[in-house]
Amino acid sequence: MAAGKKMANEAVYASVEALAKELGIGLNAAYGGLKNGSIPSIRVSKKYIIPRAAIEEWLRTAGGKVV
Repeated sequence: MAAGKKMANEAVYASVEALAKELGIGLNAAYGGLKNGSIPSIRVSKKYIIPRAAIEEWLRTAGGKVV
């Protein structure tokens, strides 16, 4: 069971700070993108759940824009 929990933790970003650091953006920009929906996430109460797969797809597709 511990292995499954570890995998689940690796499937999401640990924090908005970790996401911002990986994307090379500021914390305010990360929170702004999460709040306005331009960065994919799931909102649970006051917490953002940020799936790695969603961010990878978002980056791969240039945020949904045709390039």
